[in-house]
Amino acid sequence: MIEAFISSIIMAVAIFYIWNNLSIEKFKWRSLRTILILFITSVVLFLIYINPNAIFRLITDTIIFIIVYKYLFKKEIKYSITGPVFSQTLCFISEALFAIVLFVILKQNASELQDNYLGTIFTNCVVSSIAIVLSKIPLVKKVCIKINNSIGKMDELTIIFLLMICVFTVSYTHLTLPTIA
Repeated sequence: MIEAFISSIIMAVAIFYIWNNLSIEKFKWRSLRTILILFITSVVLFLIYINPNAIFRLITDTIIFIIVYKYLFKKEIKYSITGPVFSQTLCFISEALFAIVLFVILKQNASELQDNYLGTIFTNCVVSSIAIVLSKIPLVKKVCIKINNSIGKMDELTIIFLLMICVFTVSYTHLTLPTIA
């Protein structure tokens, strides 16, 4: 249980860091408000993490991240979608890259790594680090900002429809590929 809570904190900090990288506006890390939101997010992620259903976790994570993003950056809900969806996508890509490195190069699967070494804490540190590095690529930030600007021109129904397509596509892909965390 402690390992799961520490993993939730690692992922929440990484997600917040990615949001700060991808957003034009920045939040203050040392403010009591940010620390409180980060702590609450970590607790909620932990509570979601103990549910074994991967699709439920992904959809709930996305909804929670959109709400947290809205309050952290003080934006309208429609402008609060891009950061969370991009950060979830970067984490998914990072997880896939880590799985490829483990399986192809090291000839080891993730469950063996988690059982024999440091478990999900190590895995989440590596996946979070890869996601943060990806978020620092200028093209990623440029695309995120461009999409966020385009969202301002869309109506809410179109945004919800596109979000549902993104979440279900990532959910389906996540379920059909071997997972590591």
